Amino acid sequence: MSTGEFKTFRTAEGDEDGKKRWLKMRKGVADIQRRAEISQKVNDRHASFLAAVAETEPLRKLVETLCEPVTWRGRRVRGLNPLASAEVQLLEIVSRADFLIRGFRNRDVRQLLYATKEVRIKEQRRQSAAVTRQLRLLQAHGLIRKQGNMHRYQTTDKGQKAISALLAAHRADVAKLITTAA
Repeated sequence: MSTGEFKTFRTAEGDEDGKKRWLKMRKGVADIQRRAEISQKVNDRHASFLAAVAETEPLRKLVETLCEPVTWRGRRVRGLNPLASAEVQLLEIVSRADFLIRGFRNRDVRQLLYATKEVRIKEQRRQSAAVTRQLRLLQAHGLIRKQGNMHRYQTTDKGQKAISALLAAHRADVAKLITTAA
């Protein structure tokens, strides 16, 4: 990941009297403070993600509210089905480690979910709309949140805990689950 993918609030080079705006981060030490700020946020998200592994709360408590329908922005949103393969695949995609740094976009999820190369514009729009509905479902349940004025999403602390627990339970074999329950 290059520094040009990150933004810093500054004036354009050579334009001392110009207005400040969000521009690409420079490679030198000029933007070291912003680079440190971004790095600290990434480290905090990573530490929070690792802390979710040590969660002692029962899975039932973490997941119970996710399976119930909720009202979000005045509309009813269905509950999650944590055992459905399509929803497990979506949770695996949004919890990828490479999305801890910058978050993820609809396009990122669509490319990983459908893994098709060249598609027609109509099909691409249909896939994008389907991903939007799935992201809205996760957002309504508080698993992801939208980042500021960007078209990017980030997993929340609640989302990291719940998604990690669901994926661990999904991958666990029956013998292991029975021995821990006894």
